[in-house]
Amino acid sequence: MPPPNKKTALLLFALSPKEEGRHKSFLGKTTLLYSLNAHAKSIAKESGLPFFHFDETKQIGTDFGSRFANAIQSIYDMGFDAVITMGNDSPNLSVAHIQKAVKELQCGKAVLGPSFDGGFYLMGLSKEQFNKASFLNFSWNSVTVYSELKNHLEAHGHRLTTLNMLHDIDFLSDLGKLSLNDISNPQLRRAIQALLNNGVHSFGYNFFYTHEAVSLITFNKGSPF
Repeated sequence: MPPPNKKTALLLFALSPKEEGRHKSFLGKTTLLYSLNAHAKSIAKESGLPFFHFDETKQIGTDFGSRFANAIQSIYDMGFDAVITMGNDSPNLSVAHIQKAVKELQCGKAVLGPSFDGGFYLMGLSKEQFNKASFLNFSWNSVTVYSELKNHLEAHGHRLTTLNMLHDIDFLSDLGKLSLNDISNPQLRRAIQALLNNGVHSFGYNFFYTHEAVSLITFNKGSPF
């Protein structure tokens, strides 16, 4: 049996829809942009955990690593023992992932949810497992950030649970990699299907196999760009 519940908070570290539309121009003002944000907030509320949304107006720091580390540290400073972080661009993320992370944290384990692009969609760390100084040195927005974080935790003797791998949306072509049947939120599923249909009509078959140019994503959860 796991030990008594630790005081765990959920950190949604994600841009506001307006700002994200500027950095991911292919989303623009589409319904999908707002559906992704609503989906993430719905999961956070359904989890039953205290949750905090740090968008661009609340993030403090000169680069992604410092903004992310400062946000996490601020949650610990409120008196929480553990923090689960998530973004808003993984359509297959569900409350079950959050619940699994809570259970593993209660057993003293760190938790990582890797994404296919080399980043991660979820991270769960206790206060003892978090090292702010180390976070500033990871290669954020690169294809190695997940492996760097995993290696760091294991090198410091922390037990680690890895969740299943998910896709996130950094490029228009990422939509073609999603399994719509695995997306539980019907509004989000319809929004993705609508953008897919529009993309196929506008760009043709090769749309799925090209990476469209996007500006530097300086506030996202650390996935490669």
